[in-house]
Amino acid sequence: MIRTSTSTHYYCFCDSSTNTAERRRRKKRSSNDNGKSVFNIRRKRTGRAAQASHSTSTSTSTSTSSFVEGLFSPRLTDTVHALLRDVLRPGCYAVDLTAGNGNDTLMLAKLCCRLVKADDEEEGNNDNDSNNNEGVVVEGRVLAIDVQASAVEATQMRLERELKVSRESLHRHIVVQQACHSRLEEFLPSVFGGRQGTDVVVDDVGVLRDDMIGSNVAQPCLDAVVANLGWLPSLGSNTARPTIDRSQTTQASTTVKAAEVGLRYLRVRGIAIFTCYVRRSEGAREYDALRELIKDLPAKMFHAVEISITNRQGSPIILAIRRVQ
Repeated sequence: MIRTSTSTHYYCFCDSSTNTAERRRRKKRSSNDNGKSVFNIRRKRTGRAAQASHSTSTSTSTSTSSFVEGLFSPRLTDTVHALLRDVLRPGCYAVDLTAGNGNDTLMLAKLCCRLVKADDEEEGNNDNDSNNNEGVVVEGRVLAIDVQASAVEATQMRLERELKVSRESLHRHIVVQQACHSRLEEFLPSVFGGRQGTDVVVDDVGVLRDDMIGSNVAQPCLDAVVANLGWLPSLGSNTARPTIDRSQTTQASTTVKAAEVGLRYLRVRGIAIFTCYVRRSEGAREYDALRELIKDLPAKMFHAVEISITNRQGSPIILAIRRVQ
């Protein structure tokens, strides 16, 4: 009897019982082989796809993770720094309206300024330093302002200790000025000039000379404006501890004036961040005044958000404004 197997395409000369058993065995073997080969192909493809996906997403997931950790940190200063890290790059210009103990100023300096070893210094930027510091600053600028002399001194000491660069180089790119932050516009020409910038002229302790203080800047020049409002915070045990005068606190009237100037000179894609301590009466007034200022900003030019820990009573509130146009 002649039968044809369409699946294997061969002719078999045998009786019906033998043919039926043989067909079942061949069908089972063929099914197992096909299944195995398909599984192997799929497994290999899946492995390659997973590796490709992992390699392309590693940097994104890392940056996203650090931002999320900062966003949900119990310390809102970490949240502020996470926002700054996402915006600032070496060569940027930034202002700290409340130098305090130098925490935000130091972060701005690390993000905006490019620090190099003395041996790798760019041609034309020769800094001689008797203290034999490790390096110099070659680009980026930061202005920090505080009305209290103790805060200015603490910030300068912290910058010199943490950055380990020559004092001349430090003062050329990072200025810590004792003044009310409402005077911000006076200092912008001296520190930032144009985007290309001329050298900052300071005295022996890094403070702007009075004859170098101007009154206007031709164009927006700031990539970030930061203010941690309220009174001067206490410092850790490893740092010189300034005297805390709680009668010296930021005021709504001067804060709004400084914020107006900061927003006016903010560049496209720049960010302004104000941390308000609403549990204090003056802090609540500052928050309300800043809210009034922000709500009148043109929506096509600025996007503004509020960040706070909702389930913590009296949590400080971050007002963050990004210029988009």
